Amino acid sequence: MKKSVFFLFFLFSIVNSPHAEILDIGSSVKIQIPETLAYIKYKNKIKENMKSVEFTREEIKHHIFLFNQQGFDLNEYEYLISSKKGIEWKKRENTPQGKEINTNEMQGLSETLCSKEITDKSFYNCVLRETYKRNNFVRKFVVILGNNISDKIKKLNDLSDSDIAVLTENEIKNVKKIHGKKIKFVSKNKLLKETGIRNIKILSDGRFYIESMSTIERPGMKETQITWTIPMGNRTFTIRGDCFNEYCMYMEETMAQIIEPTFFMSIRNDAYDFTKKEEVLNLLGRVKNGYRIYKMAKLLIFLL
Repeated sequence: MKKSVFFLFFLFSIVNSPHAEILDIGSSVKIQIPETLAYIKYKNKIKENMKSVEFTREEIKHHIFLFNQQGFDLNEYEYLISSKKGIEWKKRENTPQGKEINTNEMQGLSETLCSKEITDKSFYNCVLRETYKRNNFVRKFVVILGNNISDKIKKLNDLSDSDIAVLTENEIKNVKKIHGKKIKFVSKNKLLKETGIRNIKILSDGRFYIESMSTIERPGMKETQITWTIPMGNRTFTIRGDCFNEYCMYMEETMAQIIEPTFFMSIRNDAYDFTKKEEVLNLLGRVKNGYRIYKMAKLLIFLL
């Protein structure tokens, strides 16, 4: 009950914050940092993250290729958004003195809260989890805008109505077969696992984006991850939310608040699911240019 009351208060303070900081992250794309949160801006760490879970050269090369296809050159700036206490904890990692403070804290937690863990895996998981809880870093968001134009999104945006009209059912079926809505990835060393679903969400005004919802397992951590991939002009704009399961309430509402200056959406408003026949029929009947949007949405999940 107390947790529910806390999250209702948290949601109210996020949505109704009159003092959110507005950031221009490039190409007229803006985000806002709610008053109760803080952020760090830093260079993209995708390569470092892949190395930290010991991806093979082939895996790293393959993932870099996929990112490049979306218009990411891996020199982008990322915006990490979390609680003010959590961001201060992350900032300490940038100095030797701060790292020492964080290390001592982790050692103290390991002795007081995690000493009864039997296996190395459970011990490490306990220390990391308790550290995150102590520093209110159990919910975080990452925003990134691709530096380059995505050739595939540009090709999609350049399609004429006649180009879309001649798309065959076989082409659409092939897209669905190759890039279905299920996500399942296991790294060769088994240190990283991802399972989930990917789907297109189409808003009532015709805009659309890809939503991925996954469970991520890596050494010492199991999190829920929500990602929205949004075509922004001919670039890729993404926001990702990470949370421990019991702290995942209202993640989408906060994500929507962060991107509101550029991509306004109401989580509670109708969003059409293009995999469901009834909703597709509603889309075609209610949304202007619904047929074009429906066809483009099907291709988008293939392109990204």
